[in-house]
Amino acid sequence: MRMPRLKLLRASALLAALLFHAPGCATTTPPQETKTEQGAATSAEEDPEATTQTRLVAGEFVSKSRGVEDGLLLLYPRIIPSAETTAQRGPALALQARLGKLLADAYPERPLDVRPEGERVCIKTGCLAASVGVLIIVQDTQCVAVVSVTAPGVAEHALMPWAGTVSVALSVPFREPLESYVKIGDMVPCSQLADVTLDREERIREALEDIR
Repeated sequence: MRMPRLKLLRASALLAALLFHAPGCATTTPPQETKTEQGAATSAEEDPEATTQTRLVAGEFVSKSRGVEDGLLLLYPRIIPSAETTAQRGPALALQARLGKLLADAYPERPLDVRPEGERVCIKTGCLAASVGVLIIVQDTQCVAVVSVTAPGVAEHALMPWAGTVSVALSVPFREPLESYVKIGDMVPCSQLADVTLDREERIREALEDIR
């Protein structure tokens, strides 16, 4: 049986978005990278009626697993700009591992599928499991991190700030570039992402408990 849609308007996420969008806070819009993602989307679109993973062709950044119904799919972090992917591999793996632990603690009875490096987005027809990921935006040696949660199928992404001072949209259309819906205020050293995210871990933990 398919899971109900994700509760996108959790009060804590709304409060966070309002606080991070305070007037007078200088913000910048991160660079957008869509060319490769669009190519991946096209190559993943083999057969809209396909239901088995062997019939679904995945592009470079598309998860080769759709997860299972009632399960959880932990995607590899999306790093923007992509030129920083190698340099930020350490922080990306650390944040993915942190999310994996939070999910395992919150849902010990649900299958958790952790995707390897590069697999950062669901196929165009959606994943069978609810998917969780993190966006890391890099400017020089500074970073921000934003968690994304998506219900099974073609569903909107819910965004939650995790590191740095940012304002985010409460929901983003399916497979739209997440960075297009983030405005950056203050950033933190990328080398300290694993430490500074501890300050908001409880908030993220509470938000993850809404996954259905």
